[in-house]
Amino acid sequence: MEHLGGVNAVTEEGWLSISVEDARRLRADMIVVLAPGEVGEVSAGDLARGGEADVIVVRHADALLPTTSVVAVVEEIRRSIGRGARP
Repeated sequence: MEHLGGVNAVTEEGWLSISVEDARRLRADMIVVLAPGEVGEVSAGDLARGGEADVIVVRHADALLPTTSVVAVVEEIRRSIGRGARP
């Protein structure tokens, strides 16, 4: 996110499981959800309801994989943030 001009509101390292309530408590301006396909059980709409953050969903087949496709995923994040992609 820093390379795109943002600041990560989550300071912990590693793989985290964050509830909708946890995400709202972060008081972020924007929440970026990376998804390899359709958003799962907790939808991006659940994050947006009752919160003030913009919720951007980035769908890419390799979104959660540590592969050489990371450049394509970053470009998709950049495009999605720029156009304000919604769930």
